Amino acid sequence: MVILPGFNGDFHVYEWHEVHRRVFEDAAGLPGIRVVDLLQPFAAVSNDASRFSNDAIHLSESGHAVMAGILLPLVREALPDPP
Repeated sequence: MVILPGFNGDFHVYEWHEVHRRVFEDAAGLPGIRVVDLLQPFAAVSNDASRFSNDAIHLSESGHAVMAGILLPLVREALPDPP
């Protein structure tokens, strides 16, 4: 499960930290479900959330590239070794 941040404003004053924490905690106990919160990884790239979206909701091309860079190693780690 991936928790995406809202892409408006500045991540330093992000208003949904508590929602991310609650969703993460609630989902973390589900068997067989890995939970990944992308708020901090996106903020580590830039605190300007609008850099990743053109409309504050949907990812822009650069937002998709950042998300792929974050998630690809996790997907590769989860895949079994090829025979």
